[in-house]
Amino acid sequence: MSNCKPTGVKNRNDIVVNDELIAKYLSGEATPDEAEALTDWLAEGDNQMHFEKLQATWDLTFPSKAKVSFNKDSAWDGLEQTMKSASKASPLRFWYKVAASLIVGLAGSLLGYYLYQKDNSISKISVITKKNTETVTLPDNSTVVINRNSSLSYPEGFAGDNREVNFSGEGFFSVQGNAARPFIIHTQEAHIKVVGTEFNVSSTNGHLEVNVQEGKVLVYTATDSAYLEAGQSASLEASKPINTVNTIDVNQWGYATRKFVFQDVPLADVFESIEKAYPFIIEVPNKDIKNCRLTAAFDHVSAREMLNLIGETLDLTIQENDSTFRIEGKGCPWDQ
Repeated sequence: MSNCKPTGVKNRNDIVVNDELIAKYLSGEATPDEAEALTDWLAEGDNQMHFEKLQATWDLTFPSKAKVSFNKDSAWDGLEQTMKSASKASPLRFWYKVAASLIVGLAGSLLGYYLYQKDNSISKISVITKKNTETVTLPDNSTVVINRNSSLSYPEGFAGDNREVNFSGEGFFSVQGNAARPFIIHTQEAHIKVVGTEFNVSSTNGHLEVNVQEGKVLVYTATDSAYLEAGQSASLEASKPINTVNTIDVNQWGYATRKFVFQDVPLADVFESIEKAYPFIIEVPNKDIKNCRLTAAFDHVSAREMLNLIGETLDLTIQENDSTFRIEGKGCPWDQ
């Protein structure tokens, strides 16, 4: 996010102003008290600048929604002029107009509050994984293979213009195409917007990495954005620019596809990919073994079969004990 991110200003109702509240306001879902808190917050420091940056990102993300213009001074100036004009014509008529204005404003606020409550009444589904992966089918028939120690939350049904989910950890998304209803993933570090594609998302400890297998993906924050195509990846730390590269490693989502392609890869990296995809530990007492290099491809092969084939190829001994594999042999000390 930008350097002038809201610090958490409270009004007399103890409402904290942050980016989530601003998003609610831009979507027309803020309550009257929240709108009042935002008004107070905009009057301090560089908060107006931060609001305008978030609004620019909002317009990019939701182009079909009208832009919200927030200018308290101009609004009061307009009301003051109306009051002056009306008071000259007829004092009674003047107060009728003021009352009507207040009623309309209150009705709009109540409507916004009602819509906010209605939106929050939609049941949410949360999936949290621990030691195993889990495949989830979303309301639009998109799927997510959620890796271990990850979480996904989404509504029981997608409504409105977008399909939106919240995610942390690692997951492989296969999104059904629908240009009229973009699919948006909210993570701690940034947001990811797609129409229909397959890509891997890793959001852990303030670091986000997105690898695109097919289709196009937009990664964006309040201050930066980047389009990715098949074969490209992006990474960023919280509050920092997005870094993109034109390479991907398909083995990173082997946990989801069960497909691995190793082209002259050190066994240290091979073992790391296997441990990530399967709930096993690989012990290698002789560190020289990790220097051996492997060229092979595996498609829906179990971890046990993969390691046995690697052992036969490189003359290594594989011993299995519960969820641990112990690999022994001479190794390849010359292959640095």
